[in-house]
Amino acid sequence: MCEVKIIYKILDEELSGLCFLKDKAPYVAINVLHSMNRQRFTVPHEIGHVILHAGILNKGVHLDKTITMLRRDVELASGKVAIEVRANQFAAALLMPKSLIAQYMDENGLQYGVSADEDTIEAMAKAFKVSSTAMAIRIGNLNVR
Repeated sequence: MCEVKIIYKILDEELSGLCFLKDKAPYVAINVLHSMNRQRFTVPHEIGHVILHAGILNKGVHLDKTITMLRRDVELASGKVAIEVRANQFAAALLMPKSLIAQYMDENGLQYGVSADEDTIEAMAKAFKVSSTAMAIRIGNLNVR
């Protein structure tokens, strides 16, 4: 079992979070300046890196002798870097499980496969406590039913 320590700090504005090793223990740092929904997504995203990309994290970028870090920057946030895509998928599956998305849609008379309008996306995002962007991407990536 992997125990990840989560710390909340003020980070650079463009940095939502990061994960690093200190004394071989995994840490996740979350930017307190970002919205609660963003922080809520960033936590499992960074934990996803710890679980899915341990080899990369172990190599990491050495900032100093005590910290090894896998940093999220503008290029990585573009959604085109494979490790970021996988970490996003991990976070999305944890926060918005396919079965609960399908259940929500059934209970609210929504049809999958029909483009969800902005109001529907917003309502679902609010129900799942994620951003509208995260919800729209998740629905677009799912094949519900």
